[in-house]
Amino acid sequence: MEYQIVGVSQFNEVLLKNRFFAKKGLNFIDLNTNLNSEKNNQKSEKNKEKPFLKVQFKNDWTVFFQQSKYDIDGLNKSTLDSLVADLKVFKFKKISILGFSDGVGDESLNKILGEYRSKIVTNYLINSGIDQNLIEIENQEQILNPSLDKNAKELSKYRKVDIHVTP
Repeated sequence: MEYQIVGVSQFNEVLLKNRFFAKKGLNFIDLNTNLNSEKNNQKSEKNKEKPFLKVQFKNDWTVFFQQSKYDIDGLNKSTLDSLVADLKVFKFKKISILGFSDGVGDESLNKILGEYRSKIVTNYLINSGIDQNLIEIENQEQILNPSLDKNAKELSKYRKVDIHVTP
């Protein structure tokens, strides 16, 4: 997944712009920059304000599941905990949640599996302190149905819940 960090002064001047790709597991990024630029310091001294770092909020999140599963494992928990942390800091209007299956097997069972995945993610957010009135589970009619000749790695990307946060 791609992320972007933007550092700006209180005058909305971009001091740092950095894109990076997060890999599976723990990721670190070096924000080695001088936010106390000479130009910014002159303006700060006049207004008695300090420069700050502004982080751009990520609107779209995805949680992946094992085949025929809907439980939250370690990686899903980490992703959802990061989302909850952001939701508690940034203002937002709505969270849309949509669960999917890989389309292999009985269509009605896949629809139920997608619904279970959506509900388990919704419950996790609510139990983490997110207001349930701001969460909307979208229509479950959409099931991804790739051709059945795909390998297990290809099919795994369809076993997911997409989360969209409306700021």
